[in-house]
Amino acid sequence: PGGPAIQAVAATGDPRCFSLPKGRVKRPGGGFHPYDFSFSGLKTAMLRQVESLRSASELLPVADLAASFEQIVADVMADLQVDAASSSDQEADGSDDSATFSSDIKL
Repeated sequence: PGGPAIQAVAATGDPRCFSLPKGRVKRPGGGFHPYDFSFSGLKTAMLRQVESLRSASELLPVADLAASFEQIVADVMADLQVDAASSSDQEADGSDDSATFSSDIKL
């Protein structure tokens, strides 16, 4: 839904033109889920950015919007992968006291 079209338009845009939120998912007790990402929050931020530009009677910089959207998704996905790998490394070497490692798992 839109991936190839967004990618094509984004190719000529400035990926740092708009500052968009990382779409983190809040935990009920506070804080954020470490590996979750919310596209709905990002889509809402994009909608608000478009509404703001329209209310200022500005032309929509579609390429910049698309490039900024792609960039934040790529940044978040990369960050989440690094965090998950880091957490996995800590669990494997025992450096994270709060992690649980089961010796019953057979590989």
